Amino acid sequence: MKKIYYYLLLGALMLASQSCLHQEEDLFDKSPSERMQEAITKYGDLLKANTAGWVLEYYPEPNQSLGGYNYILQFDGSQVTASSEIAQIVFGEKAPADTTVVSLYEIIPSSGPVLTFDAYNALIHYFSDPSEDKYQADQGDYELIFMGTSEDESEIYLKGTRTGNKMTMRKLPNGETPASYLAKVATIPEGLSKGLAFLIQAGGESVSCTLSDLHLSYQTVGEDEGIVTKTVAYCYTNEGICLYEPITIGGVTAQRFVLGADGLTSVAGDMKISFDYAPNRIFTSCMMSGARSFLWNYSVAGGMFDMSAKAAEWVKAAYNGNLQTNGEALIMTAFTNYVGNPSIRFYSTNGSSTWSAIWGVSIIAVEGTDNQVAFEPGLAPILNDSYYPDCLSMAESIVAEGIYIVEIDDPVAPTVIKFTSGQDPDIWFNVYLQ
Repeated sequence: MKKIYYYLLLGALMLASQSCLHQEEDLFDKSPSERMQEAITKYGDLLKANTAGWVLEYYPEPNQSLGGYNYILQFDGSQVTASSEIAQIVFGEKAPADTTVVSLYEIIPSSGPVLTFDAYNALIHYFSDPSEDKYQADQGDYELIFMGTSEDESEIYLKGTRTGNKMTMRKLPNGETPASYLAKVATIPEGLSKGLAFLIQAGGESVSCTLSDLHLSYQTVGEDEGIVTKTVAYCYTNEGICLYEPITIGGVTAQRFVLGADGLTSVAGDMKISFDYAPNRIFTSCMMSGARSFLWNYSVAGGMFDMSAKAAEWVKAAYNGNLQTNGEALIMTAFTNYVGNPSIRFYSTNGSSTWSAIWGVSIIAVEGTDNQVAFEPGLAPILNDSYYPDCLSMAESIVAEGIYIVEIDDPVAPTVIKFTSGQDPDIWFNVYLQ
């Protein structure tokens, strides 16, 4: 009896299995190779149908550390005509900005349909072409997996086979030529250069940020209530910028922004990245991003001090001590960004060579003010720290004052910032923007 039961159970399972198999087979009425060929044909026809061209927002390097770049691609038969904002980097400053390069392309089967630029193109392969200095080049892609399209097929979504970076090809806007689009792209950096600091405003929240080296950085409160710095790459467009991925501030999410007289506004109009002319945020933003450095010039031997007598005592002590310890003259101090770290840097010379000693420093714009910055104790050794104890003593004196009142000569085009100690107004010094 048990054997009969087992046989009946086995038969039922086999019938169920066959039923499932039949259902799975019904899901696709074509073989995988047929479906792949259809996808290849679909994307090939789509690329060639838009004869005006496609704007590829291209991101080399797996972490988007180099930012994004525009390529205008026109597909005709098996040929692609490429132009890009990097033309003068590739061919030299005298090359026309709208220089084009023609090469071959294919769409090939792989894990999905892949757009491959398998014939050399000096523009397209710039970020993937190795050299003696960069054996991996910039880890750029020349093969892109098709990931789908927008509903109206005005956008094609791709992914780099090497980097995994998400990229988008958009139809060249109506009325634009490749040359006119790239000409407008070239105007955006100049428009953004009017501001050294920026303020993101959305959903009732305001967040300080920087735009530098094709990266937007801003600080927000993390899950543990600590301050977290977030950075996202971007590329220029003919109207403003497009972030590699959206940001969310105050519950509002945005990715594409249009440049106006007072900064950037999201396409939907619900998020602004405004120019911020507050002296303290200009200083801290530059220190965070490295967009500008601030030089504190003096000459102890020449008796040149652009500072108060008390601040000059710091400099004299460091100068004399360093001369005795290292046989080198201290010639300048700078507030700058060194390999991503806000830093205090000292320059010392023995007459034939100049050396640096660098300490990382924590500095913030005091909340609720436009003119106060706070240095936090705990300088971090970064470079040559053990050789320059007298410079460290001067750096510790600067930081020990804690809060400084900062005054700027011109908020739109600043050249000089004056620091005055919040503890002792007889301690002040001027730094010059570079």
